[in-house]
Amino acid sequence: MSSILNALKKLENELSHETELKTISQAVNIKRSAIKNTKTNWFQKFFFVLFSVGVILVLILGFLRLNITPLFNNNKVSEKNTSIVSEHVVDPETVTITEKIVPDKHDNQNDQNVQNDQNEQNDQNVQNDQNEQNDQNEQNDQNEQNVHNIQEKSDQSNQTNSKPMDDFGLTLQAIVWDTDPEFRFAVINNSIVMEGETVNNVYIIEIFENFVSLLYNNKKGALTYQH
Repeated sequence: MSSILNALKKLENELSHETELKTISQAVNIKRSAIKNTKTNWFQKFFFVLFSVGVILVLILGFLRLNITPLFNNNKVSEKNTSIVSEHVVDPETVTITEKIVPDKHDNQNDQNVQNDQNEQNDQNVQNDQNEQNDQNEQNDQNEQNVHNIQEKSDQSNQTNSKPMDDFGLTLQAIVWDTDPEFRFAVINNSIVMEGETVNNVYIIEIFENFVSLLYNNKKGALTYQH
């Protein structure tokens, strides 16, 4: 009986020890889970902070670039303009020295002589041009007079030499006259001719209602109907 009790006590002690082990194991697992969750939350918070800091830095850099770059470019342009202006600034000492230089009288005399020579040359050129123009006008007048004389002589010669063309064996047979020269015809020696044509080497100048004006060997004549 005592051995059974001892066995039961031993079993009870083992059970209680196993229960304690399970309790301790559960407590350890809970603590591990808490530590793991704490580490995970810490890493999450750390990465979130890093991400936030990176976003803020990007925003700051973008703002600085948008606002500082134009100012920097403006400063460059201003410096460039300043350098250009400084390159073209005249030294006051040079200006003073230049103003103090007294012009040479001999140079002034030479300039005056050159100016006088140039004026004389210009006057001479103008006079020559005017003389040439006058000569040309006189020549034109003379040519016009000669042409007028030749024309008068030609008219007189034509009037003197104008005679009927019957002596050249031409016979006017019919005339078809119209206000339009293209529809004027004459029948001479059985040939139908128009103004500007020739018959027996005689040139037809113009066809009138009752006669035909002709030209032969630079002599004008009129061909009429034979009665």
